[in-house]
Amino acid sequence: LPYKDNSTMRESIEQSNVIYDNINNLYLLSHGDVCGFNNKEYIFENSYFPFFKNDVTRFKFKKVILGHLHIFKEFNNIVYPGSTYPLDITETGPRHYILLDTVSGEITNHIINFGLIFELLEIFITPVDDEEKQIETQIDNFFNNIKTNYYLINLNQITMRIKLNGWTVKGRNFVQDYVLQTIKKYPVTLDDKIDNANLLVTQPDDILIDVFKNA
Repeated sequence: LPYKDNSTMRESIEQSNVIYDNINNLYLLSHGDVCGFNNKEYIFENSYFPFFKNDVTRFKFKKVILGHLHIFKEFNNIVYPGSTYPLDITETGPRHYILLDTVSGEITNHIINFGLIFELLEIFITPVDDEEKQIETQIDNFFNNIKTNYYLINLNQITMRIKLNGWTVKGRNFVQDYVLQTIKKYPVTLDDKIDNANLLVTQPDDILIDVFKNA
């Protein structure tokens, strides 16, 4: 279904020659937003050639495959394959493509195992435990998750940003240097300086004062 400016997918479908009684034997391929779902994760209210929740139940396509979102999403009867290459550093995670078997109707999702991948690692520090151990654990867990879920990906494909959050009694420079030291064992590229704007230098008693103030 080609994109049509200042229109909706419903209008374009109704203007076509599709026989609605047999539409459940068809797949919809188009480019636009899905609107009107209760789950906030799935509300894309940009009204870019929209396909609405009641359209899903009305037309009963076998599957709706859409472009426009640059991340892989699958929900209800709708699939967004996402972009096959990241356009900027905010498009994190591996890229995907899907294959539709027009005989069985099965859709399979595939991770693209080459090319650039952007990632964002957020590390949260508390001053009540060993800060070095917290850093090591969070970095190792991050990369173990990548190895588990993106099994075809080489770590040297990854360019990443790091953000530090929370509180430290050892200072921003100490935490930042320890993060850089720890991450050296992984062959990734850092995109920029570590963002430590949300890491506060404090003492343990100050944390309790902040908690009570915000309670």
